[in-house]
Amino acid sequence: MEASNVRDSSVDMRDVRQLERTEGYELREVQRAEAGREAEERNGEPVPTPAVQLDVASPEATPEPVLTGAEAIICAYFPECEKALRVAVCESGPDYSAPYNGYHIGTWQLYAGHAWRFAERGWNYWADGLDVERNTVIAREVYDERGWQPWGYCSRQ
Repeated sequence: MEASNVRDSSVDMRDVRQLERTEGYELREVQRAEAGREAEERNGEPVPTPAVQLDVASPEATPEPVLTGAEAIICAYFPECEKALRVAVCESGPDYSAPYNGYHIGTWQLYAGHAWRFAERGWNYWADGLDVERNTVIAREVYDERGWQPWGYCSRQ
């Protein structure tokens, strides 16, 4: 059965079982009748098998985005990838290596009060604060202690 013939159409359970065996398609059921349910009888006549609505999507139609560079680094440290990316862009703009602006530095706009965190690792706040990964390592440490609170405005966007 072709995917185009099934998208947003009603099919009976036999068709669902056939589609479930079809390779290369991911099936997401919108509604499904109980599998293996015996047909009930009403006034001596079998009740038709309930239909299901399927959304059949080819994996090629919805590829997962491949993150590279700064985005990949950020998502490696923050499981809430989408939110972390929004906060980082809000904080530093499109330049993840945002230079010191008189108050904050780098991807997560860490202030100089965190210089000791860099020093604990043998890093320098002024030089390594511009490194996306090192800035993100420190940001993750801050996040583990205080959640999104240090990035209050940007975390609510």
